[in-house]
Amino acid sequence: MNAKKEKQHFVPQFYLKKFSNDNDEKSISVFLKNTCKFIKSASIKGQSQKTHYYGKDQIIENYLMGIETPASIVFNKICQSEAIFKEPFEDYFRILHFAINLYFRNPIQSELILNHDANFNDHYEKYKDSPEIKSLIDNKITLAQSIGISLIQSPRIAKMCADLTCKLILNKSSIPFITSDNPVVKYNSFSDRFKNISASFVSYGLQIFFPLSPSLMLLYYDSKAYTIKEDDKDLIFITEESEILQLNLLQVLNLSNCLYFNKNISDSNILSLASQLPKYTVPNQIMPIEFGSYFFQVVSEVKMNLQLSCMQVLDYPNAITGQMILPMRPFAKKMRDLFEKENEHR
Repeated sequence: MNAKKEKQHFVPQFYLKKFSNDNDEKSISVFLKNTCKFIKSASIKGQSQKTHYYGKDQIIENYLMGIETPASIVFNKICQSEAIFKEPFEDYFRILHFAINLYFRNPIQSELILNHDANFNDHYEKYKDSPEIKSLIDNKITLAQSIGISLIQSPRIAKMCADLTCKLILNKSSIPFITSDNPVVKYNSFSDRFKNISASFVSYGLQIFFPLSPSLMLLYYDSKAYTIKEDDKDLIFITEESEILQLNLLQVLNLSNCLYFNKNISDSNILSLASQLPKYTVPNQIMPIEFGSYFFQVVSEVKMNLQLSCMQVLDYPNAITGQMILPMRPFAKKMRDLFEKENEHR
């Protein structure tokens, strides 16, 4: 076995190196939410990893390396040039796929699947006299299976998100961007106005915020739901510290335990962000809903009434009151239907 792959990262080292202290690509500053502890110079190699997280056979680890290696080349190109390259499309899509894959390979997502399964079993325990129900309850999902189930979604979800418009946010303020052990934030400013309506990767109004470095952030968004004022071709300049703090708060709300940043951001700034956690609903939590014999499980989302001067939320053309989830984007629905037809022919 290759001993170097025993410690398997769910946030790649090449990504965290962009936030390293003094650009040394070796050390990074860390804030631990669970203990409110700062680590001023932690080894990047030891961050966001677990022993044999993807298994000892290295199959998933090698699969992920096949995604990371070409994506890292495009990633570095974007950071060096501070520009988005839409040609060739393969490179353009690699970063989107990398971001979606990074979201689904996070332990938070595999834990969600385990919690879904546990809640399902708890609810249907009273129907275990039924052989069909008992079979479902007895066949509990394992951790390894939950990781596989989570990862297998990323290629199709990425293709369903290929309709999103991409912009690059340039941080022109004195406060750097931070990142976390769960850096890809799925958000929906349109759903902020509705308390009881949830959203997903295929929903109208989707936004994806992904910090690339202390000065750069990728923004993917549904152009039917928002208008974005850009300062240059595909570039958005943000100079207001208050707006950078909002984008950093997204990382705080979305994290599992670790915030990552370089030495150019103060401890007081990090503590101020962390102190806001109790004001918001914790995302990625299962919320079981029962209607008689019907049983649903909704996942809580990041909601913070994000306000950016460059972004205007448009009105949805049709009424959506009374719905539990936002309608699908037409492109996402078209892709989903295509995938279902492909499955029928197999």
